[in-house]
Amino acid sequence: MESRNLGKIMGVLLAAPVALFVAGWVLTNPTGAISGLSKLVTFAIAFVALTNPRMGLFLLVPQVIYTDEIKRIAVSYGSLSYTTIYEVLLGPIITVACLNAGYFAAIAFGRAQISKGWVMFYGLIAVISGLLFATAEGSVPNRAQLVLNTGLYMTVIPLMAAYFDDAQKVRKFLLSQVWWALPSALWGIQQYYFGLNKLELDYARTGLSATHYGQVFGTLDPRPFGFFGSNSGFSSVGIFGILSFLYLTTRNQAKFWNFLLFAFYAWAIYASKQRTILLIVPLVFATAWFFRSRFFTKVFYAGGILMFVLAVAFSDQLLNTGLAKINESISSNTKWGREVLSVSTFSDRLRGWTRLKQASTYSVFGTKEASFTLRGKADFTAKNYNHDVINKVLIETGVVGLLALSGVILFCLIRMHGLVFKIRDKEQRREVSVLLATTFMIVGLSFVAGSILSTNPINLLIWSIAGAFIILGKAYTEESLPGREKVPLDVRQGSFPPLRPPHSTLPALPNG
Repeated sequence: MESRNLGKIMGVLLAAPVALFVAGWVLTNPTGAISGLSKLVTFAIAFVALTNPRMGLFLLVPQVIYTDEIKRIAVSYGSLSYTTIYEVLLGPIITVACLNAGYFAAIAFGRAQISKGWVMFYGLIAVISGLLFATAEGSVPNRAQLVLNTGLYMTVIPLMAAYFDDAQKVRKFLLSQVWWALPSALWGIQQYYFGLNKLELDYARTGLSATHYGQVFGTLDPRPFGFFGSNSGFSSVGIFGILSFLYLTTRNQAKFWNFLLFAFYAWAIYASKQRTILLIVPLVFATAWFFRSRFFTKVFYAGGILMFVLAVAFSDQLLNTGLAKINESISSNTKWGREVLSVSTFSDRLRGWTRLKQASTYSVFGTKEASFTLRGKADFTAKNYNHDVINKVLIETGVVGLLALSGVILFCLIRMHGLVFKIRDKEQRREVSVLLATTFMIVGLSFVAGSILSTNPINLLIWSIAGAFIILGKAYTEESLPGREKVPLDVRQGSFPPLRPPHSTLPALPNG
């Protein structure tokens, strides 16, 4: 008993100077105490990510979701500089890097395995990152930030496959993101009704983010962004709404709480005043219905390609007169309707699509045209103005780059749909079809209408959904995962008996 008390006393005596040192370090941080505290939290989470990657993945969720709000607070109560912003925003990137480092270390010491398919997937991420760097605009640091916020987050897919070995853990990881983001969605609803507070206005007024300044002061009634960094980040409420509705209709547990969760996200979608996410929920579930059948999947892609070709072919007519006629037919006298029920901003996409009809747009290795931006502002009259990935790839890498990227996408789609078609249980097929449709819709829209895949928390969320699709899809097929035994699944009850052996063994890629 005395030795136990002595141990407690020694622990307190040791903790006291450490706590004082840490507190002093935080308070004397050159960019402010909030930024210093953020660095301390990043260090702690990164350490967990290295030593316990499964827990590190769960800790990554709130870090990604709230990093932009912490950034605003750090600037408001600390140093007004880009250094403060970088110190905060690098936190999640460091954590993801440490998650991968921890996994590679486990492989090196024989505590984990990696299949040939996942080695190839890491190589694919490297290729995509290179293409992103080559086609992006701006300075080298800006391009590097884009690559890190897009390519690095794609590694969440193999990390999930390594450390989540059953359906229940996968769903728990997805739902943890839905619950963690709820306060941000509710704050966005508050912003819709009561406007932005002083801290939010003051941060936008600093001009540290030209885009955010324009979103806040470029209109009399700025759109909500919750605790996220921008309107684009707040569009994630549409994806969270999809997940909440999916598990409301497929899980028997906690029906009331799941219904409440979906109701709040539906409210946030309404408050967002964004047309795209108003449509995203029904579109995803409609697309998932097509994806459950081989025949209707072919019908879907044939219809989608035809619609895009027609949109490009008639882009000039739509730009000159078509959008105005559509606006007249859907106009509304309500304040919400006047802002939301309008397709005028779609003209940005159409301007880029008109380029796709011109022979000069296509070259073997790219035209390398000068940027259509000047001092951070877009020049809508520039001949190379565009708002989509297709044009950017054509400008920087030409037809060769576009064909290579299209080939990669086609290969992935064939594998992913093949995985869905192997699943016999209707409820299980419905679940993975929704996950695939969500991934397809967000990535597809980013490809033809402007990418949002580098935006927090969409970058974490969409690749988490893609990872969940692969893990659940393989588990629901008749094939057993490499190194694991076949086990019965019941998606309706959310049960999935533990798989053996080690949690850290990666499954092979679909059909791989």
